[in-house]
Amino acid sequence: MTHNFPTKSPKDQQLKGELRGDLGTYEKIGLFQRDISQNTAYRYRGALLRFQAFLGNNPPTPAASLEYLSGLRKNELDPATLRVYSVALRGFHEWRGEELKFKVKVPKKAPKLIPEEPILKMLEQAAAKPHDELILRLMTDAGMRRDETVNLTEGAAEDGWLRFVGKGKKERQVPMTRRLAELVKMFSTGKSPDTNLVGVGEKGIYGLVKRYAATAGHPELAPHDLRRYFGMRVQEISGDIRVTQELLGHSNVNTTQIYTAVKPKRLEDAIARLNGPGLGEQAKRPEQNSVNIDRLLADLASFSVKLVDRTTNAANFLSLLWQKFGSGITTVQVIQTLTTEFGFSASDPQALWNGVETLLAQLNLRQIIFQEQRRGGTTVRGKVDIGHWVLTDFGKTVVLEIEKRKTA
Repeated sequence: MTHNFPTKSPKDQQLKGELRGDLGTYEKIGLFQRDISQNTAYRYRGALLRFQAFLGNNPPTPAASLEYLSGLRKNELDPATLRVYSVALRGFHEWRGEELKFKVKVPKKAPKLIPEEPILKMLEQAAAKPHDELILRLMTDAGMRRDETVNLTEGAAEDGWLRFVGKGKKERQVPMTRRLAELVKMFSTGKSPDTNLVGVGEKGIYGLVKRYAATAGHPELAPHDLRRYFGMRVQEISGDIRVTQELLGHSNVNTTQIYTAVKPKRLEDAIARLNGPGLGEQAKRPEQNSVNIDRLLADLASFSVKLVDRTTNAANFLSLLWQKFGSGITTVQVIQTLTTEFGFSASDPQALWNGVETLLAQLNLRQIIFQEQRRGGTTVRGKVDIGHWVLTDFGKTVVLEIEKRKTA
């Protein structure tokens, strides 16, 4: 076997290099059938090509794979890249009914904090070209990956949500911001639901992002950084890692942990608050103080959901139920209140439930309400905790503003 341990696989080799023998068979009926993205599959293909070059005319045995991987480690290959090679080879051997054990420990890196200012500049510049803005906002406002953006179809947009199949063939559902919904509607042609929405390939999206990033003064930003920005903003606003996990489409919450990194500004705010009110006084969160109420109410008013026979928006929903939220109300009680006190139809209970959950999730995401676990219902096992939706302090401020504008 050749012991030069080649590690890098040029892009053209990932696509055009020929795998032979069992490696070639695995490519045809195993590699691209795995529950991974196409980009990942091609990356693994590149790793297998380099392994094939190492083998020469020798068979691809587990022992040969261990020798190859050990050589890469000895040559101090980056651990993250080494793990890619290890996973690629392990998948091949599992397909052959063989076992390959090779542990790779990847050191944890400090999370990459995406500055907000250049992202906002990019969106501001793209506003003059709505199609460019649509592509950027699919990543900044919906957390879509580059390949998900490319493959998004017109049929994915429905009732203020984007529904699509993402990484690992996992179905994702993400509510749209007001501006993103406007752009999606603008570029929907009314053709087949399978019609591609953006009409640009991955290279085109990469070039577009790099172009706007350069003009914003941060040429290092790439498409995935816009998704990271989305994740960090969602985590900062919601404070709920499960919400962030769901919106990003992560299978494992551990992947989402990087978005819980504390920004330096938050650390400064914490210390600044020590110089303010005493420990017995409640200090306001700086993020909530700086919220633009006009913009928030407009966003809530634009977020509409159909509840069986009637369509309502998040602002009206909050206005109807704010007194109930003040004392705490379960999802079931929300539905009962809507049907008995406000005349909503209960003819399709599942549709009503889904719509109510969508509105509750939107208010929770905006930190207007939160779910508090209270001792409640009785089962054969005794008392159980039931989630009650309750207004946050910030939510009370929002409600007061809504009521104030009603009487103005």
